[in-house]
Amino acid sequence: MTDFDTDPTSMYSVKGIVILDQDGNRVIAKYFDKSTFGTTKEQKAFEKSLFQKTSRNSSSEIILLDGVTCIYRSNVDLYMYVLGSSRENELVLESLLNCLFDAISTVLRKNVEKKALIDAMDTCILIIDEICDEGIILETDPQAVVSRCALKADEISFSDQTFSQKGAEANLFKKEKHGTHAESRRGTFKLDDMKDALSKAVEETKENNMNMESTLFRDESHVITLSGIENFFLQGKVPQINQAHGGRRKGRNLPHQADPNLCEEEDEDESEEKEVSEEQFAHCDLGKLRDYLNSDEVKQKDAKRIEILRQEFSWWTYCLAGGFNLLLYGVGSKRALVNAFREEQLSRYRTLTIDGFREDVTSKSILVNVVECMQLKNCEQKRRPLVDWAKHIASTIEQKKQQLIILLNNIDSPNLRDPLDQTVLAMLAENPAVLLVATIDHINATLLWTSVLLESFKWVYCRADTFAYPAEELLAGQSSLLGLSAKSSHSAHSLSSLDVLWQSLAANSRSIFRLFYAMYFTANEPVPFWDLFGAAKDDFLVSSDTALRQQLVEFNDHRILRWKRKEDGNEQLVGTLEKSLVEKFFEEKGLNLEF
Repeated sequence: MTDFDTDPTSMYSVKGIVILDQDGNRVIAKYFDKSTFGTTKEQKAFEKSLFQKTSRNSSSEIILLDGVTCIYRSNVDLYMYVLGSSRENELVLESLLNCLFDAISTVLRKNVEKKALIDAMDTCILIIDEICDEGIILETDPQAVVSRCALKADEISFSDQTFSQKGAEANLFKKEKHGTHAESRRGTFKLDDMKDALSKAVEETKENNMNMESTLFRDESHVITLSGIENFFLQGKVPQINQAHGGRRKGRNLPHQADPNLCEEEDEDESEEKEVSEEQFAHCDLGKLRDYLNSDEVKQKDAKRIEILRQEFSWWTYCLAGGFNLLLYGVGSKRALVNAFREEQLSRYRTLTIDGFREDVTSKSILVNVVECMQLKNCEQKRRPLVDWAKHIASTIEQKKQQLIILLNNIDSPNLRDPLDQTVLAMLAENPAVLLVATIDHINATLLWTSVLLESFKWVYCRADTFAYPAEELLAGQSSLLGLSAKSSHSAHSLSSLDVLWQSLAANSRSIFRLFYAMYFTANEPVPFWDLFGAAKDDFLVSSDTALRQQLVEFNDHRILRWKRKEDGNEQLVGTLEKSLVEKFFEEKGLNLEF
């Protein structure tokens, strides 16, 4: 047989499957046609030519190179290729490529990039072997491939079985292994199966409370009693004391010379909000604050508090298995605590972590991420209202006999405080197929929910005082400490806040920062994305538009710039900083804004 192809009327075949990185280096390569790709040198030469042709051609996904039909697809820093004969059906090759990408995406939890793929190299090679055997196409259904490559449910970190169905395998459930698992119905959650877990959780809770009372708190009941008796006997003297003052006076500054901003409550008529200026926080040394937060002492204290709260994980998991949702409240950032809970107790189940404190997070974006995470088909919004769309998504997950656990940091963030947003989240959490673990920081966060919403959320309130510094929340929010103004729609950066951001950027990121504002202030109009990409590529700052987009997303999160879309659909970038501030900042750094 002169050609590699087998009889096209009976079987479909491919010549090879190749995965390259953004520099054209080989990550995975399997060649089945030894006559065309005999030696490693020939293979490397073909890969180099293939990458040069496809990396510059973003308008198509198929090329003909040296008599070989190449179907390809790129994602972040990876290029995937399926190589076939010039006589092979292109639709078959495309279906194989889609199967390969979807299967790898499922195994990597949609994190299809070089590092994640290398970490799961053995599974990805197994996927290729399941799709092709010596070049013969065996399977193009990604779900079927994943079901065989992912092996058993207890060997993978995510499972299509529900939380209740897999309850017997969780470490807080019964230790003896059951012979069968529920497959075609929701898990039969029985209280008898959870007696051990419940008793254990109750004992741990009592022990923790006793330890906390003995070490952190003291009995103050006698103080409360004495205060009540004192108030009773001073009832007639209180008016005389008030009259002796002769009227209301303005509050005096507290004797804290280090912080002139702290003062007593002033007269109600003079309670107008004062604009925060940079000088009011001039006494706060951000460098020393950063060094203190990075010290070993602080890290050890944070780790110790989280270790204490880990003892509550069994109870939290028990509540989730019972169909309730968790609401974590308390002092300090609970982001690390939620991640620890997910890694320790929920690693076997399908989870979705969302940082609600970020400005671009909305109820609609949450629904979009749920659809992508669960790979739901025919679940587009179309013309549905958000509430109806949320109900449809939850019912679809339930019909597929699956379950999703959403971990939402800061459900009380300003972007999610609208009654419509909370109603959308409640419609998701109302369905038993969707479980919710949420955190709150605002002291009045519970005022967001009516009795109807509370009935849908089914909260179990869990106190979690971590006293951890909310670094991510401050950077994403409008912190006065960093010079961000809550009154404006964009950030009002100061020199100190820009310097903090500048220290965290890499060399190329700093150059992109300077290049963008040089182009922006030179033209005095929004900068088209592709113009910035061309200039950055000419200066060897980025090699692909994907890399530039990732950097610009970080700038957008820190309110350095914002995205804008023209009427023709092209993307533009608008600066949010004043020209005088940017010029002064770069002057201090010894740079200029010449373009």
